Parts: sequence; structure tokens; C-alpha cells
Amino acid sequence: MALDERTPMDGDELDDSLWLSLTDRIGDPASLAGLPEPVGVYFATRLVEWDVLNGGVAQVLINNVEWLPRALDGYRVLQLEAPTGFFAEVVTLAERNVSTIAAAREGDVVEEFMALAESPEIAALDARLEQSADELSCDGARVA
Repeated sequence: MALDERTPMDGDELDDSLWLSLTDRIGDPASLAGLPEPVGVYFATRLVEWDVLNGGVAQVLINNVEWLPRALDGYRVLQLEAPTGFFAEVVTLAERNVSTIAAAREGDVVEEFMALAESPEIAALDARLEQSADELSCDGARVA
């Protein structure tokens, strides 16, 4: 803390430092047990948001689907309408395709997952993501 008082961090530096510190400690949603709610809100929303902004909806479904409900709760806590609505749709999509996503994560039924990844529903979500990425990002609210 003394170093930060002498040379304050900007939001991006704080975000990077906090993220790196937490990724060493948090592996799955269960590892948030006992941590303060703001830690869970920060971690889940950043993980899911950066994943989907990096590779689209299919990427978050294959990499971090278990974090989607926690991230959705986080967006609600932050009272951010656009990401809450968007990720509510992604959660619904994931819930309808649990077995396909689980099989794909285990390396099975890749064709079924690719069909899902190329579906009109995911294409529409990805198009919305491209059009409103700034609106869906909550970096500023997350570290405020």
C-alpha cells in the first residue's frame, strides 16, 4: 500500500495486478467460497467478459461455461443493463445445450459443438457483441 500511495496505479494497472493475484488463488466458482462478494463479482465478470470479447460466445461456452451464472449475478450487482441482458441470453443458450457443451469440453462430439458454434443464435449474439462491445464491457465499473 505504501508504494501505491507514492505512485498511484491507474485503473488498468490496478486491474492487471488484481487479476494476476486472483488467478493464482481462484480456479473454479467453488473457490470463491468464503471470499467477499466483490471479489467474486470482479473475477467472474472479468473472466467471462474478456473470454467472450476475445473469441465470441462459442469460446466462453467451451472455456468458462461454469462461470456464466456467477458473471450474470455480478453484472446484476453492478447494475449494468447491457451486459446483464446479453449474458442472460448466453446463460439461457448454455442451459439449453448443457450436454453438447459438456461433451465438447471432454473432447467428444466436436461436430455437434461446431454446429452449435456456427448456429444462427450464436452468430446473432456474436454480431451484437461486435456492434456493442464497448457497451458490454464493464472494466471501469469493475475496478471503481
